[in-house]
Amino acid sequence: MTSISSTVEEIVKSDYRILNAIKMGFANNRSLARLIQKDVNAKIGHNASLEAIAVSIQRISQKMKENVEQPHNDIFSRSQLQLRDNIHLLYLKPGAVLNEPKPDTVIDASRRFYVKIRGIGSTTVLIDEDEVEQMNIRKEDVISRKTDLSAIIITSPKDIVDTPGVIAHLMAALGGSKINVVEVTSSYDTTFLIVERKESLRAVEVVRSLINRSRRK
Repeated sequence: MTSISSTVEEIVKSDYRILNAIKMGFANNRSLARLIQKDVNAKIGHNASLEAIAVSIQRISQKMKENVEQPHNDIFSRSQLQLRDNIHLLYLKPGAVLNEPKPDTVIDASRRFYVKIRGIGSTTVLIDEDEVEQMNIRKEDVISRKTDLSAIIITSPKDIVDTPGVIAHLMAALGGSKINVVEVTSSYDTTFLIVERKESLRAVEVVRSLINRSRRK
């Protein structure tokens, strides 16, 4: 007979929404037990009490925190945060010709924002509003374009490359605050989160709170 504990763990790990809620500490164990009780009973073949399921969820939650929280806290505690407004997001056809920005000085380069990601079916460009017109992009090369965006730039220690789940942790925190992330990408130790400008201050506060909590721990 399948145990209640292993069944609850199987159900929790198969649903990323429940999994993220537990990882981030948003879940109420008893409410969550009530939500999955029918599925648990169907799998074990008899009626499990709400208390037994809630206890199993608590054990799973504690195990996840022990396995995941410390490495993530270490990464976030050593991360730095920046915000850039007036960002344009363009999805371009493969082979689109770009007049890419060429900064004149190191100082000029630090003031500009330009990220390009080449995919199989498209090229994604993130760029300052002031620079976008100078790229002379042909209209026929533009698949989609979004404006009035902000970029949250998180620079982390190089350990992030070998630490799984850090970006998922960020996304869960923002999702839990009902903030829509328009685009997310990373390059080695830098993570770029693109949000609508009207939500940028709330998004920054969520990420800043995550960093500050990690530093306290």
